[in-house]
Amino acid sequence: MPCFFISSAEDPAATAAALLARINGADARICVVQPEVLPARNAQRQATDIRLVPVDPDDGPALYHNACDVLLARPFGAASAAAAIAGVPLVHLPSKDDCERQTARFFYTRGMSESAESLPEAIDFALRLVKDKSKQEQMLSAQHGVCPKDAASSIVRYLHEGRL
Repeated sequence: MPCFFISSAEDPAATAAALLARINGADARICVVQPEVLPARNAQRQATDIRLVPVDPDDGPALYHNACDVLLARPFGAASAAAAIAGVPLVHLPSKDDCERQTARFFYTRGMSESAESLPEAIDFALRLVKDKSKQEQMLSAQHGVCPKDAASSIVRYLHEGRL
Protein backbone atom coordinates (compact mmCIF):
# COMPACT_ATOMS: atom_id res chain seq x y z
CA MET A 1 0.00 0.00 0.00
CA PRO A 2 1.63 3.25 -1.08
CA CYS A 3 1.99 6.16 1.31
CA PHE A 4 2.02 9.77 0.13
CA PHE A 5 3.18 12.55 2.44
CA ILE A 6 2.03 16.11 1.81
CA SER A 7 4.45 18.02 4.00
CA SER A 8 3.68 21.49 2.76
CA ALA A 9 1.19 22.86 0.28
CA GLU A 10 -0.48 26.19 -0.34
CA ASP A 11 -3.79 24.38 0.24
CA PRO A 12 -3.15 21.03 1.98
CA ALA A 13 -6.83 20.04 1.99
CA ALA A 14 -7.21 20.66 -1.76
CA THR A 15 -3.99 18.75 -2.49
CA ALA A 16 -5.17 15.79 -0.39
CA ALA A 17 -8.64 15.90 -2.00
CA ALA A 18 -7.10 15.91 -5.50
CA LEU A 19 -4.95 12.89 -4.64
CA LEU A 20 -7.88 11.06 -3.04
CA ALA A 21 -10.00 11.67 -6.14
CA ARG A 22 -7.32 10.12 -8.37
CA ILE A 23 -6.65 6.99 -6.31
CA ASN A 24 -10.34 6.06 -6.55
CA GLY A 25 -10.82 3.81 -3.54
CA ALA A 26 -7.43 2.13 -3.88
CA ASP A 27 -5.54 1.17 -0.76
CA ALA A 28 -3.18 4.00 0.06
CA ARG A 29 -2.33 6.38 2.86
CA ILE A 30 -2.10 10.12 2.49
CA CYS A 31 -0.43 11.85 5.41
CA VAL A 32 -1.02 15.61 5.41
CA VAL A 33 0.64 18.17 7.66
CA GLN A 34 -2.23 20.29 8.92
CA PRO A 35 -0.99 23.45 10.59
CA GLU A 36 -4.53 24.50 11.44
CA VAL A 37 -7.94 22.94 11.79
CA LEU A 38 -9.18 21.52 8.49
CA PRO A 39 -11.64 23.63 6.52
CA ALA A 40 -15.25 22.65 7.15
CA ARG A 41 -15.74 21.58 3.51
CA ASN A 42 -13.27 18.70 4.00
CA ALA A 43 -13.94 17.82 7.64
CA GLN A 44 -16.63 15.24 6.83
CA ARG A 45 -14.53 13.50 4.19
CA GLN A 46 -11.51 13.37 6.46
CA ALA A 47 -13.59 11.99 9.29
CA THR A 48 -14.82 9.10 7.11
CA ASP A 49 -11.87 8.33 4.82
CA ILE A 50 -9.34 6.21 6.67
CA ARG A 51 -6.79 6.72 3.89
CA LEU A 52 -6.28 10.31 5.04
CA VAL A 53 -4.03 10.87 8.08
CA PRO A 54 -3.77 14.46 9.39
CA VAL A 55 -0.33 15.12 10.89
CA ASP A 56 0.42 17.78 13.46
CA PRO A 57 3.55 19.73 12.43
CA ASP A 58 4.89 19.18 15.95
CA ASP A 59 4.68 15.37 15.62
CA GLY A 60 8.07 15.09 13.92
CA PRO A 61 7.51 15.15 10.16
CA ALA A 62 10.92 13.48 9.71
CA LEU A 63 9.31 10.21 10.80
CA TYR A 64 6.77 10.57 8.01
CA HIS A 65 9.56 11.30 5.51
CA ASN A 66 11.03 7.92 6.34
CA ALA A 67 7.69 6.11 6.17
CA CYS A 68 6.32 7.52 2.92
CA ASP A 69 6.89 6.37 -0.62
CA VAL A 70 6.50 9.79 -2.27
CA LEU A 71 6.68 13.27 -0.77
CA LEU A 72 4.65 16.15 -2.23
CA ALA A 73 5.85 19.56 -1.08
CA ARG A 74 6.09 23.22 -1.95
CA PRO A 75 9.56 23.79 -3.40
CA PHE A 76 11.13 25.77 -0.60
CA GLY A 77 14.66 24.96 0.41
CA ALA A 78 14.12 23.34 3.81
CA ALA A 79 11.45 20.88 2.64
CA SER A 80 13.41 20.00 -0.48
CA ALA A 81 16.67 19.48 1.41
CA ALA A 82 14.88 17.39 4.06
CA ALA A 83 13.50 15.12 1.35
CA ALA A 84 16.92 14.73 -0.23
CA ILE A 85 18.63 13.99 3.08
CA ALA A 86 15.89 11.51 4.04
CA GLY A 87 16.12 9.87 0.62
CA VAL A 88 12.47 10.29 -0.35
CA PRO A 89 11.21 10.55 -3.93
CA LEU A 90 9.99 14.13 -4.27
CA VAL A 91 7.29 15.88 -6.28
CA HIS A 92 7.37 19.65 -6.07
CA LEU A 93 3.93 21.22 -6.02
CA PRO A 94 3.29 24.28 -8.19
CA SER A 95 4.26 27.64 -6.72
CA LYS A 96 3.66 31.27 -7.55
CA ASP A 97 6.80 32.32 -5.69
CA ASP A 98 9.86 33.02 -7.90
CA CYS A 99 12.34 31.74 -5.30
CA GLU A 100 10.39 28.49 -4.88
CA ARG A 101 10.24 28.03 -8.66
CA GLN A 102 14.03 28.42 -8.77
CA THR A 103 14.37 25.77 -6.06
CA ALA A 104 12.11 23.43 -8.03
CA ARG A 105 14.15 24.05 -11.17
CA PHE A 106 17.41 23.36 -9.27
CA PHE A 107 16.15 20.01 -7.98
CA TYR A 108 14.41 19.00 -11.21
CA THR A 109 17.36 19.77 -13.53
CA ARG A 110 19.58 17.59 -11.33
CA GLY A 111 17.10 14.69 -11.36
CA MET A 112 16.35 15.14 -7.66
CA SER A 113 12.59 15.77 -8.04
CA GLU A 114 9.67 16.09 -10.36
CA SER A 115 8.39 19.64 -10.72
CA ALA A 116 4.75 20.35 -11.53
CA GLU A 117 3.19 23.41 -13.13
CA SER A 118 -0.29 22.50 -11.87
CA LEU A 119 -1.88 20.44 -9.10
CA PRO A 120 -3.24 17.79 -11.50
CA GLU A 121 0.24 17.43 -13.00
CA ALA A 122 1.74 17.01 -9.51
CA ILE A 123 -0.78 14.27 -8.73
CA ASP A 124 0.07 12.55 -12.05
CA PHE A 125 3.78 12.67 -11.20
CA ALA A 126 3.18 11.26 -7.70
CA LEU A 127 1.01 8.39 -8.95
CA ARG A 128 3.52 7.45 -11.66
CA LEU A 129 6.51 7.81 -9.36
CA VAL A 130 5.08 5.56 -6.64
CA LYS A 131 4.90 2.72 -9.21
CA ASP A 132 8.20 3.35 -10.99
CA LYS A 133 10.97 1.85 -8.84
CA SER A 134 13.61 2.59 -11.47
CA LYS A 135 12.71 6.31 -11.49
CA GLN A 136 12.72 6.32 -7.68
CA GLU A 137 16.21 4.83 -7.60
CA GLN A 138 17.50 7.36 -10.15
CA MET A 139 16.02 10.20 -8.12
CA LEU A 140 17.47 8.93 -4.84
CA SER A 141 20.86 8.46 -6.45
CA ALA A 142 20.76 12.05 -7.72
CA GLN A 143 19.69 13.31 -4.28
CA HIS A 144 22.51 11.46 -2.53
CA GLY A 145 24.99 12.78 -5.08
CA VAL A 146 24.17 16.34 -3.98
CA CYS A 147 23.06 15.78 -0.37
CA PRO A 148 25.09 12.98 1.22
CA LYS A 149 23.13 10.63 3.46
CA ASP A 150 25.20 11.75 6.47
CA ALA A 151 24.57 15.45 5.76
CA ALA A 152 22.66 16.08 8.99
CA SER A 153 25.36 14.59 11.21
CA SER A 154 28.07 16.39 9.22
CA ILE A 155 26.33 19.73 9.79
CA VAL A 156 25.93 19.04 13.51
CA ARG A 157 29.59 18.01 13.76
CA TYR A 158 30.62 21.17 11.89
CA LEU A 159 28.59 23.37 14.24
CA HIS A 160 29.72 21.48 17.34
CA GLU A 161 33.35 21.98 16.40
CA GLY A 162 32.68 25.72 16.48
CA ARG A 163 33.52 26.44 12.85
CA LEU A 164 30.81 29.01 12.52
